Amino acid sequence: MVESPTLPSLPRVVKATIVKENKKTKTGIGFKKKDQAIVINKISVGSLFSGTDLQVGYECLSVNGQTIQDPKHALKLVMDSVGEVTLITCSSGPRPQGTAVTIVKKKSGDYKPGLWFRPLNKVLVRISDIDESGPFANTSLRPGDICLSINNTLITDPGTASQAMKRAEGLVAMLYFSLTSLRENAVEKIFLDENRKPCIVTWLNDDLCTVKSASGGLINITLRFHEDGTCEDAAPWKNMFSRDEDAAEGEDTIIHLHWYNKHIDHRIQQLNKILMNNMTFLERSMKTTDSGSPDEADKLMQNLTRLANMHRKQLLTVEEFAAAKAKLFAL
Repeated sequence: MVESPTLPSLPRVVKATIVKENKKTKTGIGFKKKDQAIVINKISVGSLFSGTDLQVGYECLSVNGQTIQDPKHALKLVMDSVGEVTLITCSSGPRPQGTAVTIVKKKSGDYKPGLWFRPLNKVLVRISDIDESGPFANTSLRPGDICLSINNTLITDPGTASQAMKRAEGLVAMLYFSLTSLRENAVEKIFLDENRKPCIVTWLNDDLCTVKSASGGLINITLRFHEDGTCEDAAPWKNMFSRDEDAAEGEDTIIHLHWYNKHIDHRIQQLNKILMNNMTFLERSMKTTDSGSPDEADKLMQNLTRLANMHRKQLLTVEEFAAAKAKLFAL
């Protein structure tokens, strides 16, 4: 019997908060660089972070709202902090290529994220515009990107996105998929000229680009991308029909259908296969990811962490700690 393959799921953004009495307070956490990411490589048993949801292998995105530059920088931020130390991380495991997380600070009661959303299909939501004066203006987010979750609230329609932004306070973590980056990488991978050199690709906007042979060959097309994930030659007649320079004046245009099918149409089919496979993978990820109740879960974990720290400092007895936990779970 052949087992069904495991369906993909999206990574979770995991937030953990501890309390340090002073700079010398040991946290028992370590970091290393792995595949261009800064990941947690150590959480000591019994340490402050051992009582949180963090796990070895999670990617560290920020410490107290500051973006991480390298492992030493992450450790220094943790060591230099006094009082609350908040880490925002991303769970490990395979993730759809092109997914990323951006983090901004949002003041309490402030609902001016400067983002506009619109549906891409029944499952996915695109960011249609970004206000240049808003908090997301200086992030890696771009119009056309797909919003997947906001503080772990799964985004499947514009209304959910707006409500999630309205509820969010403090650090806001958005998991998104860069459709633009997927297109750019796929075009560069597929389109090589007659000498197997990368073609010259010029993006006119997020949905339109020109592709030309680097060595002056025959490839000279304009690709138009559609919201459903597919693309097409915007003017196929340019390469399908061309005039023989040696033909007498008035003769019919020479048809290069064989050349077009071999060098252009075949590659567009390959490009569409890459785009559609990624979109399908992303849609399945959205359908198989458990959204849960992230806002309530985050608050619960923060309160449990604070209680654990108080118990560790002997500010709470065993009975008081147990009673306080029971009260939290009863809410």
